[in-house]
Amino acid sequence: EDYEAQNALIEKAVRNGADAIVLSAIDYTRSDKSVETAAKKGIKVITVDSGVSSRLVDMFIGTDSLEAGRAAAKAGIDTFNSNVDIKIGLISFLETTANGQQREKGFKQAVSESENAEIVASSPAESNVESAKQAAIKLISEHKEINMLAGFNEWITLGIGEAVKELGLSDKVCAVGFDSNINSVSMLETGEMDSLIVQNPFAMGYLGVKNALELIEGNSPESDVLYTDTVTVNKTNMFDEDIQKLLFRFD
Repeated sequence: EDYEAQNALIEKAVRNGADAIVLSAIDYTRSDKSVETAAKKGIKVITVDSGVSSRLVDMFIGTDSLEAGRAAAKAGIDTFNSNVDIKIGLISFLETTANGQQREKGFKQAVSESENAEIVASSPAESNVESAKQAAIKLISEHKEINMLAGFNEWITLGIGEAVKELGLSDKVCAVGFDSNINSVSMLETGEMDSLIVQNPFAMGYLGVKNALELIEGNSPESDVLYTDTVTVNKTNMFDEDIQKLLFRFD
């Protein structure tokens, strides 16, 4: 969450004579100055996963977060029968990361297009498990009608799962989140989480470095935006071979 420390690292890379910087930005707007200083010195800048607002960035590689947000809404809504009124509680980012903003925007768009779903309450949380857990517990206690919870990054997802587990609501509340680790996958298996929107961070990192080298060598990419895939993972498909390769990294 420390964008100032990240900016210091960018500036250090500039002083050290970097030819390219591959960056996953903590803050959408507050790294612009550091990024633009690098770009104006001829350093190629690629953002992966989360971008910055500067137009001097050479390329963005990552998830189409707007569509990923829409996929999260669809994953949750599709778990209910069409005659059920879906009352949604959101645990939103406190941070101003671009991907978090876009995921929430896409989620809200998809919910607005549904005839039987509505967002009844939203609570901001810091990007850590305990903050998200307490925000989720507070939402459910204040809005008993909530039967779906959604969060938009790995740590908020884990907090939601912990809240559902502590309150014993795995059979009553559908929980949708992002990313995967051993704990969130375990929650998927035991029912605290119902769906995970899983990205491909390996591809982001690999393509980030690959395209940085191409830019250094003077080769222009076909597009300045390259989207990597996401997959909706639930209890039905989590043991499929292709999904297992995405959930668990093996050398």
